[in-house]
Order: sequence, then C-alpha cells, then structure tokens
Amino acid sequence: MRKFLLFSVFVIILSFHSLNHDVSANSQSFDYCMERLNKEIQKDIESSFPFLKELKEKDYTMSYHYDDLIKMKAPIGKVDTHLNSLISLFHGTSIGDRQLIITSDKYSQKWGDAFTGYIFYKKIDGTNVLLKIKKGEKAWIVVKQNKVRGKLVTLEQIDKKCVD
Repeated sequence: MRKFLLFSVFVIILSFHSLNHDVSANSQSFDYCMERLNKEIQKDIESSFPFLKELKEKDYTMSYHYDDLIKMKAPIGKVDTHLNSLISLFHGTSIGDRQLIITSDKYSQKWGDAFTGYIFYKKIDGTNVLLKIKKGEKAWIVVKQNKVRGKLVTLEQIDKKCVD
C-alpha cells in the first residue's frame, strides 16, 4: 500500500509538472522523456533476461503493448477470453510500459512451444519481472514467473532536463 501511495504521488507530481507553462526552453518534452525512460527500462530488463533481445529479433515472434491489445477488441466485436486474459496481465503498477512477445510458429527447446508468450516489466521497486505464459483452451495462463533485482531507473538519471 505504501509503494502504491508513493507511486501515486510521483504520478501527480509529474502531471502537475507537465502542466506548468513556465517550463524553460531547455527542458525536454514529456513524451520524449517518457520514451527515453522506457528505452532505459527495457535495456535493464533485457540485461536481466538476455534471451528477450534475441527473441524480439526473430521473424516468428509478435510484439505487443497494452494499446495494441485494446485496439484489437473493437474489430473482434465479441468477448474474446484469450484477448481479455492477455489484457488483464497488463494491469497493475509498473515503471515504464509492459511488453508482450508471443512466439508464433516455430518450436525451440530454449523458448518453448508455439503460442508461448512472455510479458516483461519493471516493478516500482526496481525488480524486473518475466512472466512466461501459454495459450490455454479459453485463456492465457502464467506458467512461470521470474523476478530479478534490476536497476532503479529515474528520469533524472536519464536526462536532468526531464525534471527541470
């Protein structure tokens, strides 16, 4: 609960900071800063789970963000339990964006069967999390969870202009 409150205060401060019209000419845009933060977070997660970088580069993998999954709901036009189960795995607090990779059509002993997925993110305490998921009959199921202590990445570390 305490971590959630700290995170909420941080979000409120960032929100008020982005509304401040007296921002100096040297300060960076909020979108630019958040993009840089996400890139640094992804690099740290990949350092904890190196096979993710290799997996992202394969032709038979598909990569998704939360917005991608939400955009899929409308064209389907009906309740899809598989899609809803993926979306629910994106809920919760984290630093930066959660990402999903799904292997599509090739088998690899290293990565598992086709229709294996990996969701990865950084918890607000800096822990890097990797969820291995499998497509079940009606929903995606978490079959393995790995946690590794990662670096705590802040906007100030990335670019001091982001917090001016």
